[in-house]
Amino acid sequence: MKSSRSKKGIHVVMRCLLIPLALIFLLPVSGFSYENVNEVEGLSRSTKTTLLNAGVASGIVVWGIANWDYFACSPHTDNEGWFGSNTKEGGADKFGHMYSGHLLTGSFTAIYRHWGYEEKVASRYGLLSSIGMTTIMEVGDAFSEDYGFSYEDMIMNLLGAGIGYMLETRPEISKKLDFRWEYWPSLGDFQGDILTDYEHSRYLFAIKGEGFDFLQGTLGEYIELHVGFYARERDSSRDENRRTNRYLYSGVGINLGRLLRPLWETRLFEFWQPAYTYIPIRKGLD
Repeated sequence: MKSSRSKKGIHVVMRCLLIPLALIFLLPVSGFSYENVNEVEGLSRSTKTTLLNAGVASGIVVWGIANWDYFACSPHTDNEGWFGSNTKEGGADKFGHMYSGHLLTGSFTAIYRHWGYEEKVASRYGLLSSIGMTTIMEVGDAFSEDYGFSYEDMIMNLLGAGIGYMLETRPEISKKLDFRWEYWPSLGDFQGDILTDYEHSRYLFAIKGEGFDFLQGTLGEYIELHVGFYARERDSSRDENRRTNRYLYSGVGINLGRLLRPLWETRLFEFWQPAYTYIPIRKGLD
């Protein structure tokens, strides 16, 4: 139960960043100018950075006290397991934590760049903000009677933040590699919080042809290879010891970011994988 809740907590942070994220990721990259941003907006970038982090952190704590019983007991831990088929989400929640750490790093970094920070500084601050927000939630869980500090979640948060930092600071890697989330819900079983709907989510790494010099100027520039993971709920009446079916898959897809670049230059497709844009080969683990 705690993993699903903790994942929801991460998305409280994402909702706080929703409007600036929409501007950063959906509008054309060329539409931003980082020069004299602070003079135009009236606040210094250091002040905005402090306010952003203090606001998001305060929101987490207030929400945690109101909804997750923060500070209701002495600190304790909670062993959730990792990727076993007998865990609640089959490990999909752990990939969700890793992706959230990655997305938070990229999100904060994009905001800091927009506020005029140099590339290295923006990426460093983005990493620290991502780690800070997810750590606040995990530490808050330690003081909750219903949950507890999960070292598994914390490790995946840190791993995801590190992946995000690597992709933000190493363009020679980010040209070749993306870490994405795919979501395709069932209309008859739609959930309000899509980002915790693991039943319809997939997490994948995409290796992009455009990042390799020998494919430049060929059709291979628009092709990418996928390696991903997802889990689906299993009928417990068939096997009470197995709660999920887990799957690894590979695939060949279209690099939509590259394909649409002449019309729309956006970072959206670095983080989101539209369904039915690749041919998958699935391998069941159970």
